Amino acid sequence: MLATVAGVFFVALRTLVAAHGHIGGLVVAGSNYVSPGRYTEGVPIRAGAGYDGQFYYRLALDPLDWSRRAFGIRFDTFGRLDRVAYPAIVWLVSAGQYSAAHIMMPLVNIAALAFLAGSAAALAREAGRHAMWGLLLAGFWGFLWVLSRDLTELTEATSLVAALLAIRKARPIVAGILLAVAVLAREPALLVVGTVLLARAGAMTPWVPRAAARTQAPALAQPRPGMADAVWVIPVLAFAGWQLALRARIGVFGVLTSGQNNLGVPLAGFAGGFVHYLERLPSIASLLWVGELAVLALVGTMAAISLSKSTAALHERLAWAGSVVLAVLLVKGIWLGDVGFRSLDDFFVLSGVLLLFSRLRLDLAGLAVAGAWVVVALELVLFI
Repeated sequence: MLATVAGVFFVALRTLVAAHGHIGGLVVAGSNYVSPGRYTEGVPIRAGAGYDGQFYYRLALDPLDWSRRAFGIRFDTFGRLDRVAYPAIVWLVSAGQYSAAHIMMPLVNIAALAFLAGSAAALAREAGRHAMWGLLLAGFWGFLWVLSRDLTELTEATSLVAALLAIRKARPIVAGILLAVAVLAREPALLVVGTVLLARAGAMTPWVPRAAARTQAPALAQPRPGMADAVWVIPVLAFAGWQLALRARIGVFGVLTSGQNNLGVPLAGFAGGFVHYLERLPSIASLLWVGELAVLALVGTMAAISLSKSTAALHERLAWAGSVVLAVLLVKGIWLGDVGFRSLDDFFVLSGVLLLFSRLRLDLAGLAVAGAWVVVALELVLFI
């Protein structure tokens, strides 16, 4: 309930102040890619390149139209087609009505934030903590950028956390479906699918160390192939099927396009971003970037400290380690963007899962995250 109220309040302020009363302004459509017409009524078009939400709006009008240009909107790259889950959900709840898509996009993200907080609250109770600690995961300030620009990260994070909860509740088919939604929302969710596969392989391998075996989720601990494998089989089939369909229709695998744009030499991207903002201190943008990085580092460091003694399941800890590796591979352009580190949402959320199942006090992390959330919310409403 608190997450829903916060999401509605923020989106309302963002619409009234930053978008000048036009909810379609959250799409952030740019004239380089979007042309005025019947399909873009209600969506203000500004000069320039716009932002990623304009491409998800295009998919929300028809998730199966993969033409380079349609509805007056041109894709910048076919890699956008990988992230179809969020716009497909918008298309469903809009009942395919073009005039409703730009309104439903922020509403779907608000609902996703609410479900994320609820799933995280249930995980917190599983860990023996108060349900209010679920707000730690939902409080990632990068999600404010998602709410304010109609982006995909909340769909992925919500599906991911709900899948982790479903695994703990021994509901492998539900978990598999949720992970399928996650990988079709953003490719990094494949990391979690991979760690689930590793956990299943370990359960069927007799020489796995006892310490690792003890941290297996019971739902994944079956010694033989069976229903538990639905957790990784369903998302793998969904992702592979989507990629094959893209290859057949447009001649490329979308995931290859996305990887080339986002991944590079380890730590080179971070170093470039760090030097860039360090040289520009004490500008407001640099202070915000350094402050957000400090909070992210605090949460990640606490998760690393708790790793050996955390009661998180094996696949959850492996997924966190994978998110660290992915973070150090991100290119400079991602670290340079003043977007609340939203591309590191998996790292933050998985760090939060580890912290919930740790023995650490979370007061400092909670206060730091809440502070970052308030600062970024004010920034987005008043200045961007």
